[in-house]
Amino acid sequence: MHISNTQIQKALELSLHRVHVVHPAGSCDSASQPDRLTLSRKATEVQQIKQALDAMPNTREGVVRDLSRKLQAGDYKVDEQELAGKMLDAARQGRII
Repeated sequence: MHISNTQIQKALELSLHRVHVVHPAGSCDSASQPDRLTLSRKATEVQQIKQALDAMPNTREGVVRDLSRKLQAGDYKVDEQELAGKMLDAARQGRII
């Protein structure tokens, strides 16, 4: 199964919206007490994961470097049958966007 960075980001954003506003006991007067926002433990973990994902590079540099070298040398070969099979499998599983 292939999960794209976009799908991960959407899931994280949805999870981050699940926060709770906490009012001090016995007081809802906004003039006397400012509102506070408290994230649940899970929302905090999701936020940390999102920050870690944002810090990661979008490409796998080693893979890109190897493919670039093969392309430039004319050594990159594609097995058409294997590629077509993978495309059909992905389509059957609903993974083609």
